[in-house]
Amino acid sequence: KKKTLKLPELNNYLRAEYHNALLKVPLESQKVLKELLDISQYELVVCDSQRNGLCVVHYKVTVPRELKSIVILDASAPIRELMKLDKSIRLLEGFEGNSIVSYRNVMFHRIPHYSGRTSISKSFGSKKKALAKEIVSIISGIPEHEAILLFTFKHKKREPNCREILEKELREAGIDPEAQVNHNGLLKPRFNWLTHGNESAYNKFSYCSNAIFVGLLHLDYMTIVGQIIGQSDDLLREVSGDELKLVDNSEMAYRLQQGSCRSQCRIVVNGVALPTKVWFTHPDDSLKTFIQQVLPDAQWKEYKPKYIKSERLIDKLVHHVKEVLSGLTVDRISTSRLKGMLSIKYSDTTFTDAMEIISMKPDVDWIKDKRSLVRVTAETYGFQIKAENAL
Repeated sequence: KKKTLKLPELNNYLRAEYHNALLKVPLESQKVLKELLDISQYELVVCDSQRNGLCVVHYKVTVPRELKSIVILDASAPIRELMKLDKSIRLLEGFEGNSIVSYRNVMFHRIPHYSGRTSISKSFGSKKKALAKEIVSIISGIPEHEAILLFTFKHKKREPNCREILEKELREAGIDPEAQVNHNGLLKPRFNWLTHGNESAYNKFSYCSNAIFVGLLHLDYMTIVGQIIGQSDDLLREVSGDELKLVDNSEMAYRLQQGSCRSQCRIVVNGVALPTKVWFTHPDDSLKTFIQQVLPDAQWKEYKPKYIKSERLIDKLVHHVKEVLSGLTVDRISTSRLKGMLSIKYSDTTFTDAMEIISMKPDVDWIKDKRSLVRVTAETYGFQIKAENAL
């Protein structure tokens, strides 16, 4: 059973000494140790984030409890699972979904590719640059008079610069990344760039009739655990793996919807959003259900990739692994043994990626445990099954 904990009390002098000592710690460890020091004098709890290991959680309420009547204007509210955890917030009747505006002229296309920073960087840093070429292929099919809004990850040292690579690929394809379009008599950039995290920050790109998401911002599970506990206002709250996946997908869908609405579909004429085409990378259809709740009549069109053909193999491998797992009678199997039971040829990287997808799928009762897959049972979460005839 969960219990809160308190670390030894530190006076101001000791805290300053610890802060100075941390300056000698390697940079990759400094941030997390400083965060731990900052919350060390509060009530804490240790939680299992399932995917990212153990984490220490503390939260504080930032909106004064004395404020009783607050109206929150959030078009994404119906799909934000985190918001629903706050018992002090409720949806007004009649606003559970978007029934005011029609999005029938908005078309979504899912590019079958992983959407996390690591996967995007890996593809953009490879020799083939398949995903970059895929994006350029999409752009080449967009009329030259239409503007485009692109979302990419903020560049970090030792990682490929997605924007620079795309601009280079565009030039090689004969497309000018500095081109302009005429919008109501004014010349504006045809290509507009935002980094993930700015999905709700700007309104000046409403002349863009196309939006392309090169990846989606994923929060690590440690962060999500803290958000769930904080929103629930319960430090001892248990958080399951399924709930972590649900909130993760919910927040990605929220950012996808908000980012899409930076473009032309934010303009509504006679109750109908202006035509907009959206492309986004993601390995499965898990976000579609969320988007349909807030943009109920938006259209979805299957996207057939030209360059990222390996994703099709991954889909087949994932399906094959699910079939093999469903026929097992054991509750644990090593990945090496599982490999020997598969009939599809694949690379080690493809198999590793497939294992990540398997462990994230809500319809699969198996989770990763180091170099094995373990069937999810009551015992997995610490419950004990008591025999009916036990004395």
